[in-house]
Amino acid sequence: MNFDIIRLAMCGHEIGHMSMVYWRAESLYSCKAVVNDDGSGQVSRSTGSKAITELMVKIAGPLVEHLFYGSTPDRAIRFASEYKDPQSDSSVIREMVRGFCNGVDSRKFQFQVQEQTRSVIQQPAMWLAIKEAAEKLYQAGSITGEEVEAILGNHGAPTMFNSPAMLEWVKSLGTLPRLCDHSACSIDTTSQQPDAGLLQAHESVAE
Repeated sequence: MNFDIIRLAMCGHEIGHMSMVYWRAESLYSCKAVVNDDGSGQVSRSTGSKAITELMVKIAGPLVEHLFYGSTPDRAIRFASEYKDPQSDSSVIREMVRGFCNGVDSRKFQFQVQEQTRSVIQQPAMWLAIKEAAEKLYQAGSITGEEVEAILGNHGAPTMFNSPAMLEWVKSLGTLPRLCDHSACSIDTTSQQPDAGLLQAHESVAE
């Protein structure tokens, strides 16, 4: 089947959000993803989490979209046009970053979280499940949380409890509000690499 890459990438965007909800071991049964004829999409779900994993859920959408285009971001993902909408991914991501960084809109902190998120998304089982679910959403125009959860489960997609190192990292960052000094938010990301065991051999997974 020939896919319109723009529509498929948007489908991947929405599935990316859902995949990270699954990764944090949360049920997808209340979720539903929809992609419209104009190329816009949305995921309906209940959320109230202020943990670092919620920031990962937000980042996963645009990150997967980039990966579907064959691009691996080398900096924090920002979309200037989205700032006009306070509920857009970009706006919410920036707000959460400021919450974790004592008011500092830290691109370096965002990139650190983004790289940890990528290390999860590009695990082979997770990536194959995301692609399958995105293609199903592409064809049907909507997909339920139950359907996505089944696809992720069938592929053996991981949760954060499969990686002690990642689980410790998640626990170390806690929830909002979290106060930190500005130096922590401007830290060189080369000194805090994502879980090496997760990133190993995943660079070539996203085609």
